[in-house]
Amino acid sequence: MCLNVECLWTLLATFVATSGLVSANPVDSVLGVSSQVQSTQTGTSFYLLRDVPYLGADRSEKLDLYVPVSENDVLKPAVVIVHGGGWARGNMRGERQVEFAHFMVDEGYIAASISYKLSQYEGAVWSTRRLSSSFPQNIYDVKSAVRFLRYHQSSIGVDPERIAMMGGSAGGHLAMLAGLTADSDVLNRGGLYTEQSNEVSAIVSFYGIPDVRRWGGHIIMDYPEGFDPQRWVDSSGRERTRITREWIASDPESWALASPVEHLSPTSPPFFVTHGTGDTTVPVRHSDRLVDALRAMGIPHEYHRIRNAPHTYSLKVEGVDLRPALRAFLNQNL
Repeated sequence: MCLNVECLWTLLATFVATSGLVSANPVDSVLGVSSQVQSTQTGTSFYLLRDVPYLGADRSEKLDLYVPVSENDVLKPAVVIVHGGGWARGNMRGERQVEFAHFMVDEGYIAASISYKLSQYEGAVWSTRRLSSSFPQNIYDVKSAVRFLRYHQSSIGVDPERIAMMGGSAGGHLAMLAGLTADSDVLNRGGLYTEQSNEVSAIVSFYGIPDVRRWGGHIIMDYPEGFDPQRWVDSSGRERTRITREWIASDPESWALASPVEHLSPTSPPFFVTHGTGDTTVPVRHSDRLVDALRAMGIPHEYHRIRNAPHTYSLKVEGVDLRPALRAFLNQNL
């Protein structure tokens, strides 16, 4: 029989979840948004707080917070989920991000699925002139999300010592970069809640980009002085490669700064990496090189290289269920 206040609150929350009512979650008043109690497919009840202004009222980018309904006030691990989309599109409510968040809730973790600064284009993304770059503001935003959770740790119920980063594709790049640069003076100059640490305990990369000098840097890096962006748009093949190399050579420090592999050290957090051999967008060799570097430095990691898996998959692909391995990894490291 349910005889204590926490138990009665959980029963009430479960009723609200099935009725679709708005909850009276005390976190609402702290974060300034209303929550709903919802349920995952397995029946786990959680508070969903949409459009939390974690970057301040003047920014359009928000986060969605998933907080498991609990019978006690024990602090919970948290995972920051970073969406993909080539640093220029995508959103925090994509199917993959929601599936990741529901998995975390089922495991008893808090999930924060975030949006962040994107690069802007004149027309079609990637094939027209870029109007604005997103680096380093995008990484400032991701780091701000980690600090935000620590700043509100008591009201949200986050254990500040157990936070992980997770992302896919471009989101994997940002998750890795944020997770590896807690001590970077340059990459901690911007963002909010800078009195808080942005250190994390684990990093999860789904087909992420470990080195923007080899893939994708032209989407996020500033144009060098005197650079004609139309020249890059009009080029292709070897000519585009040559132009990109000139671009990198004009500011090699910045391109290295934006590349997660340049920040690896023997004390880096443990990695969970997965990539498909059928990926024609970000070829699997990029994660192969990352894992080689992790192995060389003795950084704890596990690599799930999935035969024939394409770009952009979630927790199940090509007959492989990643949930048991990811569950074990997070339970060990958070």
